[in-house]
Amino acid sequence: EISPRFKKPHFAWKLVGLGLWVYYVASEVVLVGEYGPIVGAYQGLWICSVSIVLAGAGMILGYPSFVAAGLVSVSTGHFLWTLDTLYMAYGWDFSSKNTIFGIADYSTSSGEIVPATVATTSHHLWYMPLCVAYMRACNTPLTKSHLYCSIAWICMVSAGTALIV
Repeated sequence: EISPRFKKPHFAWKLVGLGLWVYYVASEVVLVGEYGPIVGAYQGLWICSVSIVLAGAGMILGYPSFVAAGLVSVSTGHFLWTLDTLYMAYGWDFSSKNTIFGIADYSTSSGEIVPATVATTSHHLWYMPLCVAYMRACNTPLTKSHLYCSIAWICMVSAGTALIV
């Protein structure tokens, strides 16, 4: 069963889901403005970006499986991004050259670090804890079916991106 029984989340989670969609659209506006329509739109198709949309839908519609699929599909990349960010913070150097894994990057295309870029990449730090909080609020543990859903989600996004690009 893809959606195990769960406790109905508080209405506030629907607003959080809507906030995720607003964040995605605002990020896309910034990315298109920074990189142009083709590259900016392409960046909006990355799994970490479209998983924000999936989790938002899950929160709005009350499907923890959507949130879990988005969470599991980005967990490795976001974890490494967080470690890179902690390393950057330790040295107080947020350039993309000062990382352990080479994952985190808060720079614009010209190499500057500006608030808009930090805002559009900040989801790498808060997205996983937010999804875990939602899953806990729904009393829904992660299961193998969530892993399978995340694999299917990654395949769908990859195929869709390949067709678009």
